[in-house]
Amino acid sequence: MTVVALEELQAKSRFIRDVVLNRCVYAVEGTTGFARVDSPRRRGIQVELLWTNPSEAARWADVPVEPEMAATDLDTQLRRRMIDDFSEQAAKNRQVWILRNGESYATIVTRHPAGGETLPVFADRASAERAMDGPWSQMSPARVSLADFLQKTVLWCVETRRRIAPAYVAGPGLVEMHAWEMKALLSGHSPARRRVV
Repeated sequence: MTVVALEELQAKSRFIRDVVLNRCVYAVEGTTGFARVDSPRRRGIQVELLWTNPSEAARWADVPVEPEMAATDLDTQLRRRMIDDFSEQAAKNRQVWILRNGESYATIVTRHPAGGETLPVFADRASAERAMDGPWSQMSPARVSLADFLQKTVLWCVETRRRIAPAYVAGPGLVEMHAWEMKALLSGHSPARRRVV
């Protein structure tokens, strides 16, 4: 059994919050690669050190005892926090952002076994602009009022059997929700989240 101290849980929570807020992490790289230490919990495993503050990363030589987290857990927690932040920002600003070109929306092929497409949705313009790459380079960020999104876009997703990816960031841990789950999330009724691997 692994015992996790309250301080470690709080440190992990702060780390996740800061990564989502700042959209970056810091690592220290030397001639042999990234700074690593032996795991204090798992024999034979090395842990890569990451920080959310450059001055903390600069102090790596002291090798402070840091909370340890598996990469998959980190990915899951980051995406959960991003979805929480997405719903908070959408409720506060009463808007979401999508990418579109005229009447055409930017979508991706779903990883869900049922097939179909997923509509990426963003909490702010900057996040939408960061996604404008490759096939979406001709798209433009479009602000959609929360009322229109809930009444029109969600209904369009239901009718066309599209899923919705809130706080979209490409990658294997992409969270895709059924349109009604998205509506419940933005209406203050947090649904069970579906993680597509």
